[in-house]
Amino acid sequence: MKNPKILAAILVILASLVLPEIAQTSTLQQINAGFAQTGQDAGFAPQNGAPRRTFEEALATYVSGMVTIMSALFMILIIYGGWLWMTAMGKEEQIQKAQKIIIGATIGLVIIISARLVAEIAITYLDKATINR
Repeated sequence: MKNPKILAAILVILASLVLPEIAQTSTLQQINAGFAQTGQDAGFAPQNGAPRRTFEEALATYVSGMVTIMSALFMILIIYGGWLWMTAMGKEEQIQKAQKIIIGATIGLVIIISARLVAEIAITYLDKATINR
């Protein structure tokens, strides 16, 4: 080829076709390695992809955590309601406010316990359904 501009244009075109593939391969390997690391951190074994914990165990852990948080909130509300009642010094308005807080917290506790029972039943039947497959 006698024209260096044409040769340079052909080299640029070839480079633009090949270099992105090389760059993309490196990027895809990094992305796949990142996904593998994320899966491993999430509890999936690197060998066969099976999780270390079953879905039922993970769900039970989640439900237990939520119940713990809600129970702590219940205790805080009961203590706050009791404190309001004790410091009311005969003010009916403050006593009624304290009673509403305590009653609301107690109703919330009943709902929490009921939800926990429903979740436990669901987890039990889900576990049996997946084992019997």
